[in-house]
Amino acid sequence: MAITLFIPAPYRSLAEGKEELSVEGHNLAEVLGSLAQLYPELSRRLVNEKGGLNPYVSVYCNGERLYGPDALQRPLPDGARLVIMPVIGGGCA
Repeated sequence: MAITLFIPAPYRSLAEGKEELSVEGHNLAEVLGSLAQLYPELSRRLVNEKGGLNPYVSVYCNGERLYGPDALQRPLPDGARLVIMPVIGGGCA
């Protein structure tokens, strides 16, 4: 099933400068697996060493944030649009 993945500017250099990618997958885990085949360095930025989502990345499917322990296995609708957003932190010392 084809999924459109929007790549934010900070990560585009890891995806040959592409703003959008078309990848295959029925859930976020499969999409990230497909992405790892195409752009392994980008995938390493999104997935932690335990195989979960990096806590400094948010993923949205058709505008709804995917989070929690079931985020990777949640079914995605055909033609879904996934948006990766880096989480930006900071504040007062």
